[in-house]
Amino acid sequence: MISRFVILHIPSWFPTDEDPFAGDFIQRHMQAIQGIQAILSVQFTKSNTVSTIQIMLNAEAEVPYIEVLIPQKNALPFLQKWIAQRQQTKAIEALCTFLQSKDVKVLAIHSHVLHPAANIARALKKRLNCPWVHTEHWSALTKENGEFERKSAIFRRFYRSIIKEVDAFTFVSGYLQRSFNRHFSPSAPQSIISNSVNTTVFHLNPEKSSSKPFRFLHVSSLGEAKQVEAIIEAFDHINGKDAELWIVGGSEKKNFELRKKHTKESLQFLPAQSYENIALLMQDADVLVLNSLYETQSCVAIEALCCGVPVIAPAVAALPEFLNPSNSILFAEGDIESALNSAFEIIPQLDPKNISETAARKYSYTNIGKEFKHVYMELGLI
Repeated sequence: MISRFVILHIPSWFPTDEDPFAGDFIQRHMQAIQGIQAILSVQFTKSNTVSTIQIMLNAEAEVPYIEVLIPQKNALPFLQKWIAQRQQTKAIEALCTFLQSKDVKVLAIHSHVLHPAANIARALKKRLNCPWVHTEHWSALTKENGEFERKSAIFRRFYRSIIKEVDAFTFVSGYLQRSFNRHFSPSAPQSIISNSVNTTVFHLNPEKSSSKPFRFLHVSSLGEAKQVEAIIEAFDHINGKDAELWIVGGSEKKNFELRKKHTKESLQFLPAQSYENIALLMQDADVLVLNSLYETQSCVAIEALCCGVPVIAPAVAALPEFLNPSNSILFAEGDIESALNSAFEIIPQLDPKNISETAARKYSYTNIGKEFKHVYMELGLI
């Protein structure tokens, strides 16, 4: 059963069988918004197994969603984009017909991440004649990543024209907002609304053991921008302390390569874990370590804070916006070794209970839902 009045969410990324964590930050935003307004998510999926557009409703999912399966058609390269756009137009028409058949009234469109969601959202706005909210997470827009600038001039011009039709923007950090505004000149209202954390999973563990070695924890995709090798190298130079470093995440191949290369007993490597297991690992750690080249905010950092775990991180990108001496050690880029060595003195002086309570108030679904509610109210949606 789906609600009659909904905000229709269009995520650029969503969980799949191949990548169950894709767009997890978008899922969490939608879960927060569900607390203040009924929503319905739409996933447009290219498929080699269907010959016609098919629509499947998953009303019992944690975030109710409609999956629109679009036949993948082979064509000559110069015709491929034209055919894809034509198929997308048909899929949008089919979606609107389906919503009408279910007597669903769309109050607004809410897209997440510029490409490709904004293109779909603009078409739906025109078709349904309703407001459009856009939330941005995309690191490609940052100068450090540079992916958007490497796109073709046609691609960039196309999205600059689309974005003029948005009625309200939200960004997960001021850093990303500034990055976005380097490329675009939007006139619609803008707000900063952080990523959200499921605080029923990520919370303080008051019974943490104090008898184990001092534990540094790193959780990420282990991609190049996370600079994991530099973390390991810095850990190798810690001055005679009883400490261990746990590295969690990444592909099985990447995780295996690191495990094979670094064999010290004080180093532990774990593959990607469920949210529940990540929370347990955080609750048993002394500090989370980041060494990213850029972060639009960092979900893993705010999850750690909700667990009462301080963060060691470079003072780059969005990280100084929410990390400070009360909850973290910020270091100058490239100076991670000094930061790790200082952790033994600084971290025990920080208050886990205060860190956890402060973060939970800010990043909980309840609070993030309230912040989105204000955006919706400004547009007269609720």
